[in-house]
Amino acid sequence: MPHAVNSPATPTSRPEIFINYRTADEAWCASRLAKELGQRFGADRVFWDGDSLRGGDRYPEALVAAVRQCSVLLAVIGERWLHATDARGGRALDNPEDWTRREIIDAFDWGIRVIPVLVSPRLGPFTRADLPPELAELADVQFRRLNPREPDAELDRLGDELASLVPALAAVDSKAETTAAEPDRPRGVRNSLGDVHGTAVQAGRYDSRQSGGYRTTTGSGGTVVNGATGPVNIGGAQHNAPVFFGDGANYAAGDFNGDVQQRFGEHRGHEGDGR
Repeated sequence: MPHAVNSPATPTSRPEIFINYRTADEAWCASRLAKELGQRFGADRVFWDGDSLRGGDRYPEALVAAVRQCSVLLAVIGERWLHATDARGGRALDNPEDWTRREIIDAFDWGIRVIPVLVSPRLGPFTRADLPPELAELADVQFRRLNPREPDAELDRLGDELASLVPALAAVDSKAETTAAEPDRPRGVRNSLGDVHGTAVQAGRYDSRQSGGYRTTTGSGGTVVNGATGPVNIGGAQHNAPVFFGDGANYAAGDFNGDVQQRFGEHRGHEGDGR
């Protein structure tokens, strides 16, 4: 009876982020990255072998497939990364079978963005002379930092950058703004006074979402008082209605369906007052 062949892990969505790390160097950081980025973008968008490989998966095929499908490879690099040794006692990075090395080289070969994540206390990147020739390109790419003592802010910045680089991540970013601010736009006022002979003033309209208190606005709004139940003075003279000087001014506020008319010059005295 033929044996069944285990296929590589097949997540429900493409793993946009591949976390590359060395077990003997900052494995905790790889785990933290997988957890935090998985919570932000979805666990199936992040490939980390500690969680993404299922029991019985053939890891060589699964790792190669995940690297070639991803959009970004995060290379976690700590103090022991460069000089870690393999089972034979040689430098692991010089061993063509070293998976940390193989994954990074494969990402470069496939044109995938590689971001070194330098874990403190490592202070700076490598030079080309520090690396095997096949990995020399790693010295030329921009890195990011991760401080174990204060990881939250740097994880947020890294997540923001990943969302800006990969549209598929931006589309599922749980920290993205969910609602856009309503744009301010001028709103007209319908003049409903009809024909006016003389002087008339119609009050404008001001919409405010304020609840209680007062505030100062720009433009034609001026100072807005909301919910007042008694006298209010916010400085300077105060009038509850427009003040007119001279003879014969009318003030109209609100909507009027009819006409407003006025005449000046003719004055009728009260009956019996002799005028």
